[in-house]
Amino acid sequence: MISDSLLPAIKERFPDLPFTFAEPPKPIASLKSPCEALGTVDICDDGDEITIYLGTATHSHFSCYEETLTEQAKEQQITSDVLEFLDKLLTDRVVVWCVAGGVAGGWRVLRAEENPPDPSMLKRQFLWSREIR
Repeated sequence: MISDSLLPAIKERFPDLPFTFAEPPKPIASLKSPCEALGTVDICDDGDEITIYLGTATHSHFSCYEETLTEQAKEQQITSDVLEFLDKLLTDRVVVWCVAGGVAGGWRVLRAEENPPDPSMLKRQFLWSREIR
C-alpha cells in the first residue's frame, strides 16, 4: 500500500504538525486547517492512488500511470507528489475554491511571484491559513 511509504514520509517531513493517523478505509492522515471554513484535510489510500480531500470544498487524486515503473517506484512517485503538494498547501501556495452550495470546487498552485487572488462573489476561496475575503 502507498501508505507504507507515505506515512513515514509525512511524519518525517512534518514532525511538528498535529496529524492524526489511522488505517484504511479511514483517512490514513488528517490535519485540521487553521482556516475553520476550510476544515480538515484528509488523505486516503485507495490502493493504487492517494485521494486528498480539502475539507468539503474539493478533492484531488495522486496517481502514477507510468507503465515502465515497478509498483514500489510508483508508490515512491506518488509519495513524492503528495509531499510536494502538502509543502505548497501548508505554506499558503495553494488556492482552494468552491462554488457556493458546494456543487463544484478545485485548487491550483500559485506561481512563484503570484499573490492570492482577490475575493470572489461567485465562489469561496481559501488558503491553508485563511479564507480569502
